[in-house]
Amino acid sequence: MNSYLLGLPDLITISNKAESKLKCLHYWEKHIIPAIINYCQGTHKGWELNLSLEQVRHSLKQGMIDVATADMMVLMERRIPPTLFVPDENHEWSTKIIDECIVGNWYLAKIKQRSSSESVHSSQFAMVLSKLQSLGIEEILVQIKAIDARSSAVLAEYTDYDMMQTHYVWLPVLNLMSL
Repeated sequence: MNSYLLGLPDLITISNKAESKLKCLHYWEKHIIPAIINYCQGTHKGWELNLSLEQVRHSLKQGMIDVATADMMVLMERRIPPTLFVPDENHEWSTKIIDECIVGNWYLAKIKQRSSSESVHSSQFAMVLSKLQSLGIEEILVQIKAIDARSSAVLAEYTDYDMMQTHYVWLPVLNLMSL
């Protein structure tokens, strides 16, 4: 292969990183920044709040979630309302967010081992999942049938062609990826 081609960056990796940064910024714009504005309205002047939020947005655009979180903590005087959920810096932004899920579309769902306390699957579907995991299968193809935005979950249909059965299960949106 030509040495010139070997020196070029991988465009897929670059586009995935850019998409992840945009998803992170979109999540913050929709869920976190309005909560910050509501919380800080009486304690900061308008221009101070706008300037600080632009600093947070700039950090997010650069992919520096830890810096954006630190700036947010300073702005909120280290007091986070209990209703505000801030994803950690290790959050995988290549997964879907609830706004991207469309009823009827197909997605890959990551199979994760769940503890019994957080299990929402039927015992029959749990057996199917354990069988798939024993075969080394980490993702399954599912079709979205319904969306619950409040719990950030989707009702997914999975067809087990070995047993000729169709299963419906609520999955967290964080388990979904595009095809």
